Amino acid sequence: MTQRGVCWSSSQNPTIGNSHTRDGSGTGRFTSYITGLKNNTRYYVRAYATNINGTAYGNQQSFTTLKYWYKDDESADSAFSTLERSTLALYPNPCRETLTITFDLSENSNINLSVFAVNGKKMYNEQISDQSSGDHKIQLNTSSFAEGLYIVIITTDKIVIKKNFIKID
Repeated sequence: MTQRGVCWSSSQNPTIGNSHTRDGSGTGRFTSYITGLKNNTRYYVRAYATNINGTAYGNQQSFTTLKYWYKDDESADSAFSTLERSTLALYPNPCRETLTITFDLSENSNINLSVFAVNGKKMYNEQISDQSSGDHKIQLNTSSFAEGLYIVIITTDKIVIKKNFIKID
């Protein structure tokens, strides 16, 4: 194998002409990380391998990304500008046993902190009441998480902010 990875699209039977990863060469097991997906969208994905004779594809799988919503009393444009002013940082990324989550709040809020695996499984959830405006820092133990890609979501009454991180062993 001179090249291998996965390819994906919102249309069936994706090829390397669509979005795809490049996960090295050779045979055996490999891991791919897909990024840049749209919310609430059905995707089709399949592995590929290229050698001197061409490209072959594995069985197609499909999944739907999670739906995120932005709450605001004003227009959607206002919600997005609120989101852009909010910050969420995750480090180290990739992480092994502990992930540091930092975020700021523009006003006093109750928050919900959730972590989802990319397959939609909720790995962690915490309701935190009466958080003051300003900077916040949370240490999350990730030692029980399997290796892979995860999504941190912080929700208040006004906004939802999210960011991905990778867990490695």
